[in-house]
Amino acid sequence: MTPSHTGANGLIFDNVVIPHEESGNYVRAINQLPDGRMVFVSVTGVDIYDGTHSKSLPAFPAEYTAPLKSYNGFHHMYLDNDSLLWIKDWGKVSCIDLRYENYRPVTDTNMTDIYIDETGRRIIQSTDSLIFNGNSLPRSVLNGTLQDVAGDSSTLYMFDDSGRITAFSVADGAILYHADAYPPEQKKDYSSTSLICSGKDGFYQIRNGKKGGFFHFSKKERSWTKILETPYTLNTLAIGDDNKAYISCQRGMWIIDLDSGEKKYDEILRTSHGDLIATEISTVYEDMDGGIWLGTFNRGILYYHPSKYDSGKIYLNPLNLNDTSGYFAENRDGSVYYCCGNDAYALNDKSSDGKPIKLSEINIGHTVSGSANTFVSHNGNVYFKTDYGIDIFSPRKSYQDESLAHKPLLTALYIHGERIEQGKDYNGHVILPFSESKTERIELTHNQNFIGLEYSTLNYMSRDSLSLSYRLSGLDPYTVKLNLPPGENRSFKIPYTNIPPGEYLLTVESGTNIAKLEIVIRPPWWRTVWAYALYTVFSIVLLLVAAYIYNNVSRKKMLRKHREDMLLARIRSLIDQCNAYENERVISECNATKPTQTPKAMDDSDSQFISKAMELVENNINTAGYSVEQLSRDLCMDRTGLYRKLMLLLDQSPSLFIRNIRLRHAAKLLLENRGLSIAEVAELTGFSSGSYLSKCFQEIYGCKPSEYAAKSQEST
Repeated sequence: MTPSHTGANGLIFDNVVIPHEESGNYVRAINQLPDGRMVFVSVTGVDIYDGTHSKSLPAFPAEYTAPLKSYNGFHHMYLDNDSLLWIKDWGKVSCIDLRYENYRPVTDTNMTDIYIDETGRRIIQSTDSLIFNGNSLPRSVLNGTLQDVAGDSSTLYMFDDSGRITAFSVADGAILYHADAYPPEQKKDYSSTSLICSGKDGFYQIRNGKKGGFFHFSKKERSWTKILETPYTLNTLAIGDDNKAYISCQRGMWIIDLDSGEKKYDEILRTSHGDLIATEISTVYEDMDGGIWLGTFNRGILYYHPSKYDSGKIYLNPLNLNDTSGYFAENRDGSVYYCCGNDAYALNDKSSDGKPIKLSEINIGHTVSGSANTFVSHNGNVYFKTDYGIDIFSPRKSYQDESLAHKPLLTALYIHGERIEQGKDYNGHVILPFSESKTERIELTHNQNFIGLEYSTLNYMSRDSLSLSYRLSGLDPYTVKLNLPPGENRSFKIPYTNIPPGEYLLTVESGTNIAKLEIVIRPPWWRTVWAYALYTVFSIVLLLVAAYIYNNVSRKKMLRKHREDMLLARIRSLIDQCNAYENERVISECNATKPTQTPKAMDDSDSQFISKAMELVENNINTAGYSVEQLSRDLCMDRTGLYRKLMLLLDQSPSLFIRNIRLRHAAKLLLENRGLSIAEVAELTGFSSGSYLSKCFQEIYGCKPSEYAAKSQEST
């Protein structure tokens, strides 16, 4: 009757609930993406799961599904080097582009089957050939129909339905060797389906036909070993980090220790909710963190990790275990008992030293009873009654592994509270050209600077509190610490409001895993480089215009001053000439105001001609209509002869000759009769108007007639 604590046999699974799951419970295939997310394929849909959220796609949509004439197996997933996820099932294939998380058309019409090895290399099978890495081989190089592939950087291994493995050189497609798993007479027992997993020193394979078989191939020895044979089909295979093989089948699962050779078959699955499940396990998969995922036919998805629970066992007398009246009980103080007959056994109190306690000593009024076979205590301990005792699974109080394979993953982007959709146009700009998981840089406008970034920790094994940190360099002065509370939700949102335009780098850390995201907030157009260039050009033009105006004004001032100086010089010169003519009195008083030009040397006849011409003009000085024609008639000359004569003697035209005599007479009147107006002077000197007199006078004397007398007096 004395119980003892020892290691418990078997596994305990958590139920995985996928939000917005459209695939139902009929899970057929499981795979893990390089970023840590899980992919679940069922008969109705495909779910991409990050631990909190799930994106659902329909399974094999007609417009994106192509026929595969040579594939007669169940659901199979492959991931290639182009971020393409290929899904096969019974003569058809579809392809999901993970950059956009949407289906893409399968355009190769000659493809009858497709395989992808561990390196992401595609092997395309057509009607008569096999194509890989630029090599094209006839299908006859195999001993039968190709069923699966595996490979490394230098060697490609092909497995056919005869049980043979054929190794090819990746460089040139040459056959390196081949080896058979069993004699030809056993081919009918294992020729239907095949599934390969890589191991430490070779490959592990399950094969099905009339029987189910589990084999190992040693690359070093180039030989096969049969490990397990069953009379029923083996569904899928996973090789754990603990070097154990997990093989799913129609009911339950085989667990084989590959080091010791120990084999165990679990027909009943146990969950952390205390449930006992008997169902077909369609698929089993081991993730990068060593966790085991089960896809069942009708009970959804189950997850197990060896680090989540501490296990133990208490052995009891088989007679007590067969007592159908036995039950579990828990006191208010947390003590758990298994009660049978008049005795009780403390299941979480080692101080009892394995001795039974009288049931009467337990305060039954303060107990919480469980079922006859399972019990879950208030602190999460799970108890299962078996044929030999009680199996106990206790959640570990704290488990944080900083060597997790995954960095935090961006799962959603919000702007002003609105979730941004991949590929959608927002005001002429696609913010997320790729899916969030493939986004490394986002560009936003200046009015899209209220953002929220949602990340997932991709931590499937721990439900304890998690410590994270993040920092937006260029904005955050220090790293922000974040503690996620215990629970199922492993996602968190990072909010930022009113981010100034600029370039930033968001760094999110979880242990040693670091995720980075470039964030660019574009400035408004009036703060762009082109705008500043325009401002610079405008400023330069404005300065040039200002300089031009300044120079123009300065030049005009200088010209005005120069003219004033020239005017004063001319006035002084005229005054000097007047004084000289006054002293000499050579010809007459009016000659005192003759022009400054020096006439050419003249003989007596020329002097008489000039004197006569001047006399005629002076006699008609107040005749406004006295013109060149009248002067030439008075001199008995034609106009052309008069012009030549005056140009030769005085270098003046007849009209200029008449005008200068009038101007000299006007200057004399202005000096002698200051009371005369400009109009009166013009009338007395034969000018048609006072304005014309002023214009001509200013050209010769450099000042207005009204200023002439005053300036002459100042000079004197």
